[in-house]
Amino acid sequence: MRRARYAVAGIVDPDPAAAASARAAGHESWLSLAAALGAADADIAVVASPPAAHVEDACACLEHGLAVLLEKPAALDVAGIRSVEAAARSAERPVVVGQNFRFLPREAGVARGLSECGAVVSISILSARPASVAAAHLADVRNGPLWDIVLHHVDALRCRFGEPEKVEASRASIAGSARSELVLRYGWASGLWATVTHVEGAPAFHHHEWLETEDAAIIVDDQRVFVQRMGRRRKELHVSARNSPERAVLDELATARAGGRTRLEVSDNLHTIAAVEAAQLSLELGRPVELRDVLVAGAVA
Repeated sequence: MRRARYAVAGIVDPDPAAAASARAAGHESWLSLAAALGAADADIAVVASPPAAHVEDACACLEHGLAVLLEKPAALDVAGIRSVEAAARSAERPVVVGQNFRFLPREAGVARGLSECGAVVSISILSARPASVAAAHLADVRNGPLWDIVLHHVDALRCRFGEPEKVEASRASIAGSARSELVLRYGWASGLWATVTHVEGAPAFHHHEWLETEDAAIIVDDQRVFVQRMGRRRKELHVSARNSPERAVLDELATARAGGRTRLEVSDNLHTIAAVEAAQLSLELGRPVELRDVLVAGAVA
């Protein structure tokens, strides 16, 4: 596919200092989206505002006739992302969601491992990160780490194994520290279960996965992927990334603007939002939640 080239038409930021920095870098700048929509010569809007504003900002850009690259989380509930989906249909403009983790080297490695091994029987994902790397706006998002980093892991599970049927979530503080642990357990109609554990406030980044199959184990250590079989040496699955994840997202946007199908379209991401909203509801209710209930409630809203 021919690569699309993009140029910055301008930057919106309510912080006057940020606007001044944009102008110093040679870009047009506005303090409000409304002002930018009335003045910018643009075809695409990159909506990277705080998550609570994503739906309103994306819909405003669509109503103005712009295609939208929407940062994740696309919305903080199913009702919100359905609003964006409806606005995109009405405006006949594409919305691509920036799920850039789908294009990490480990995802290509896991896909290769799944093609070489038998059926998966259990999945365990463990991630951790320092609290200092979290964006400041997450403090205003209920269950911020769930919507920021854990959402990527849930999205990966969806892409690999299809839509889960239910989720049970729990959260606990780690004694003697400022760390917290979030545990999600997703189940599929096939009987498959996946456990996702995330530690917020850890001293360093960590990502590890164990996917047990009928005849082997697929092991993920950050971006490296291995297959372990009984009585054999661990084999690393080497994959080469043609593009950076960010470049891959821009290529998906170009495909969508040309009228092609994209893996990142908003209608697909709706199911990731449903899986995360169901986990949040499970945390609040203290019991398992079926994803269909969240989808129905979002449709009604």
